Amino acid sequence: MMKFKVFLTKLKFFYLKLFGKIKKMDVLVEINQSKDSDINNILLIFPLKEESFRVALYAFRNLKRKKNTNYYYLVNSIHKNHFHLSGNIYDVYYNKKNDKVDIDKYFLNDVIKTKILR
Repeated sequence: MMKFKVFLTKLKFFYLKLFGKIKKMDVLVEINQSKDSDINNILLIFPLKEESFRVALYAFRNLKRKKNTNYYYLVNSIHKNHFHLSGNIYDVYYNKKNDKVDIDKYFLNDVIKTKILR
């Protein structure tokens, strides 16, 4: 029964794409900065679960980077090998059993206090 539902969903997507109901969007993710504020550090936190992480990674694939801006990424340590954006990448450790999250100690102690919270 499950295979039939998957097949039916794929058939619907094919039909909608064939008749132009679904179109590819060429939208770039850009972090806007107003002229009055000078932002030097940007923190992006990626989702912990794999499906959501892949969607977020796809959304940020064409991130327009600004000069003189530092980018910091918090990424689940399991997905760190699939992460390709340039910047400072820090680990997030997710424990499924306890549903708890631990953040890299270096990030908490040094980066947050000295760079981001200035």
